[in-house]
Amino acid sequence: MAKPKRDDSVDNIFNAPMKLRHWAVTLIGYLGDSRTNTLPNTTKVDELIGQFVKDYNFYYNKMREEEE
Repeated sequence: MAKPKRDDSVDNIFNAPMKLRHWAVTLIGYLGDSRTNTLPNTTKVDELIGQFVKDYNFYYNKMREEEE
């Protein structure tokens, strides 16, 4: 049985300015801090960057489809 197709636009960080802001603040938290000697959490940073790329590509492809 085929899985139902997930609507990638539902959780997209580009849907609302506050979603993008939350993503950015979360990224800042995982980047570490030299003042407190906190090391970056590279696993979480990679996940957030991956989410950004996926969400950006979704909207980029959507815009290209509308242009054609």
